[in-house]
Amino acid sequence: MLWPGVNVTALADGREFLEIFDHRVRWDLVVLDLMLPDMSGVEICRRIRAQEWGREIPVLAMTGYDTPEREEEVRNAGASQYLAKPFEMADFIKVVKGLRGA
Repeated sequence: MLWPGVNVTALADGREFLEIFDHRVRWDLVVLDLMLPDMSGVEICRRIRAQEWGREIPVLAMTGYDTPEREEEVRNAGASQYLAKPFEMADFIKVVKGLRGA
């Protein structure tokens, strides 16, 4: 366990994410893969940021298809941080801690 008391919800696709991601749940961080089977993670990031309750939530976007254009697209969609796969777990932990202020 990375952090005691941390709850994690894992979802398989964008549709499932959008069904549960609403203002009734207090999300502290979203870790978002950009290559989902049914929709772009970039679009999900835009939808999160379009909601008043989603403007301040840290979003860590990850992709296996890293290009400068891709990173710019993701940042323009509102991602707080961007990681290209593969990455070292230590790098992931460092980014998450930075986003969470830990």
